[in-house]
Amino acid sequence: MTNRDKRILIFGDSNTWGYCPENATTLRSDRYEDSVRWPGVLENALGEGYIVLPDGLNGRTTVWEDPLEEYRCGKNQIIPSISVHAPLDLLIIMVGTNDMKSRFNASAEEIARGAGVLVTRALSLPEKFVNTPNILLVSPPGLGDIDSGPFRNTFVDAQQKMKLLPRYYRYWAKLCDVNFFDATAIVKADSEDGLHLNRSGHRKLGQEIAPVVKKLLL
Repeated sequence: MTNRDKRILIFGDSNTWGYCPENATTLRSDRYEDSVRWPGVLENALGEGYIVLPDGLNGRTTVWEDPLEEYRCGKNQIIPSISVHAPLDLLIIMVGTNDMKSRFNASAEEIARGAGVLVTRALSLPEKFVNTPNILLVSPPGLGDIDSGPFRNTFVDAQQKMKLLPRYYRYWAKLCDVNFFDATAIVKADSEDGLHLNRSGHRKLGQEIAPVVKKLLL
């Protein structure tokens, strides 16, 4: 690493980890290769002088403790994650899809507020950033046909919540004075499971977010 390299941490869930949409029907836990996943696409699109550090965890939530899948609560993990990867030039937060699971009974407004908690915790660590905290809050990718897929009983009414998420995420980004990106306007999950990006979805997200990241790091 040279002094010119910009360090970008992505704090995300299974769509950052690279979970394959067909896993739900094949009962596998395959993930896409580094170069296929959107963080890898982003790093390639940015070119030399940038290092993208993906921290994606399957099932990660913003603030909820999951009784069925332990150690998925983002608010408990974001400070250690930032500390491990510091110093950072940019932090990208893209979490919230798993908050729509029926067992959390969270509204779109509450999910976005949870994302705001993650932003607030990150802002409390100015010493972990090269300059002042530079944060990009991303409203997660849209859902596919989740209502008829393998996750339909886990994500009841998720489509309605997803429609409202960008509005509330934008509100919290403005309230916290950080940057905002609406991934729902760019890409949505594959129809295979309605929840996860396919190869083309990863490619499109990584390519579309690259110029935004470059601008933030000028």
